[in-house]
Amino acid sequence: MIHSWLKRVQDTRQRNKGSDIGAWPARLQTAWALFRQVLPEDKPDREVADFGCGRQQLKTLLPAGWSYVPYDWTPRSPDTRVCDLAVAAPTGAHEIIFMLGVLEYMPDPARLLSHALNQARWTVFSCFCGWSPLRAWKQGWRGRLSRRAVERVLKGANVQVRAYQDWRGDGGLWVCENLDHQTGGQGT
Repeated sequence: MIHSWLKRVQDTRQRNKGSDIGAWPARLQTAWALFRQVLPEDKPDREVADFGCGRQQLKTLLPAGWSYVPYDWTPRSPDTRVCDLAVAAPTGAHEIIFMLGVLEYMPDPARLLSHALNQARWTVFSCFCGWSPLRAWKQGWRGRLSRRAVERVLKGANVQVRAYQDWRGDGGLWVCENLDHQTGGQGT
C-alpha cells in the first residue's frame, strides 16, 4: 500500500514538472479569458513570454501576429529558452508575461513574482495560497505565498490588479498591469 502511494506521488511529480509534464487546460482557458476581458483587442506585434511554458499550450491561444517566447528549465521544444526560474529570472522586458502553475515550485516565489510584475506591462499568474504540507510534498512544491504575501508583492510592485478570480478554493488567478512599464523587446 505504501509502495503504491509513493508511486502515485512520483507520478504526480513527473506530471507537474518532469519529463511527463501535463497540461492544465481549465486553468489556462480561465486565465486567458480573464486576460482577454481586460485586453480584448488583437493589436498585432504583442509579445507574450510564458514562464514555465511546459507543453506551450498558451501559444495555441495567441492571435495571429503575436510573438511567443517560451521559458522552461528543460528544452521541451527547439524554441524554448532554457532558464531555471528558481535560480535566475530571464532578463529583459516583455509586454506580457504568463506564469501559470510556476510559483509553487520556486524556493522564493515572491522574488519571481516581483520580477515578472516589474518586467512586463501585463502579468497573468496563478498561485495556490492555501497550504498543506502533505499536498506540497506530494506535488513537489517548494515555496508558498499566502494571499497576504501576494498582496504585499503586488503593492510593492505598484501594479494594478485588473482582473482576479478564485481558483479551486485555495488559489487565484490574477491579471495585473504595470502602467510604468516600457516594453524593451524580447528578454533573454
